Amino acid sequence: MIIKRIKVENFATYKNAELDFSRLGSTISVFGSTGAGKTTFFVDAITIALYGRAYGQLDKKFARQVIPRWASRSRIEVDFEAYDGSMYRIIRILRKDKNPDVFLYKINEQGQIEKLIASQVTAVEREVIKLIGLDFTTFINTIVVRQ
Repeated sequence: MIIKRIKVENFATYKNAELDFSRLGSTISVFGSTGAGKTTFFVDAITIALYGRAYGQLDKKFARQVIPRWASRSRIEVDFEAYDGSMYRIIRILRKDKNPDVFLYKINEQGQIEKLIASQVTAVEREVIKLIGLDFTTFINTIVVRQ
């Protein structure tokens, strides 16, 4: 799996942020002070989008903690390329008072949605595991670098 784009709205300390990796070179370095939001953006946004769980949190209810006090919901979008070269977009919307909405779309190379693959939490997470070949525990123990 190759992450192509991360976009968040009302996510922890981020009101709106987007990073399109296709516009960057092949080597990317990220640095900043402790607490600046690097792990929140590059790790928590991805793990919550894909699995509904923040890094280090096994219980999905903790994902709601990324919703800022001033917002009622948080939205995360992650575009990724699967091992077969197909492109996908996962959108997860967290709400303080409601279960999350999650959608998995197949997209084309221009980032346009081609079709909906799944739209319920269990179905989306099952498809994600099929597409990338890793469950949450394996993902955080093999892909994510611990601080």
